[in-house]
Amino acid sequence: MAKRKWREKMGEITPREHETEEPIRETPMPIGDAARIHRYCRGEVAIAREEGETQVQFRVGDIRNALGLNYADAALDICQVLDTRKFWEQAHVDLLSKRGAVAGLDTVYRFLVR
Repeated sequence: MAKRKWREKMGEITPREHETEEPIRETPMPIGDAARIHRYCRGEVAIAREEGETQVQFRVGDIRNALGLNYADAALDICQVLDTRKFWEQAHVDLLSKRGAVAGLDTVYRFLVR
């Protein structure tokens, strides 16, 4: 990054050289279910944060329904996302509790919003 700034300063490249003239895609690129779950939950955390909430709660079955994940291992996939330190760090939350089955539709996660 520093080298690029130096090249910009010296006039070798323009700041927008990396941008292309290609048209913007009409439809978003498909992403995996884990990424969809992660993005959805982070969005819900962001909404709670904007509303001044200090905690947010997720029921696995509600996430499954909201995203239309109607396959056998959907609950397991959702729990795997919510159990990861990556999600906690990127969403800026701390896990307060997890109630219910290890990976069931009625499993409820409660997070502290930082």
